[in-house]
This record gives sequence, structure tokens and C-alpha cells, in this order.
Amino acid sequence: MTRNPSKLSLIATLAYVLVGTGWIVIGFFISSTIDDGGETSLFELYKGLAFIAVTGGTLFLVLRWMDSGPAGDGSFGQIAEEFRHSIHISERILRWLPPGLAVIIITLLCLL
Repeated sequence: MTRNPSKLSLIATLAYVLVGTGWIVIGFFISSTIDDGGETSLFELYKGLAFIAVTGGTLFLVLRWMDSGPAGDGSFGQIAEEFRHSIHISERILRWLPPGLAVIIITLLCLL
């Protein structure tokens, strides 16, 4: 049994492309007003828009692929147990994360 692909992949990709394109275009206009470089700023604009297009296409394909996978035939009890187990692992990681980061930071400070 396969799931029907939802519109999440399209909506997420469009949101990413719109925000990314806005960021690139606004950055282009700001850099154009600060530095009247002309050709360099235009190249940066095209480069940024190409990056958004490539990563947006990749995002769409990955989300579409993830959304079209099999729904699985696990029961609700199995899914709930897996969720409970993942929360238990997360709690254990969160318990050891602050001391672990403290050890890493202190070691880095001693090396400096």
C-alpha cells in the first residue's frame, strides 16, 4: 500500500524558493546601493538565483520521494512503542549533552 503524495513537497519547495529568491534579490539591491560594482553584483545575483533553483529542485525531489514511500504495515501499537523508545533515547542524550559540551569547551580552552 502506498500513500498518496501530499502537497507538502510543493508547498515547502515554493516557500523555500520564494524566501531564498527574496533574500538574494534584496541582497543584490542592498549591495548595489552600497557598492556600485555593476557586473560583479549582477553575477552574484545570477549565481544566487541559480543556487536557489538547484537546491529548490533537489528539495522538491527529495520531499516527493520521501512522501511517496510505503506507508508501512505496522500497527499503531508498534508505532507508539517506536516513538516512546526514540523519546527515551532523546532524554538520555539531553542528560549527557551539557556535561559533554562543557568537557569539549574546557578542552578547547586549555588547548588555546
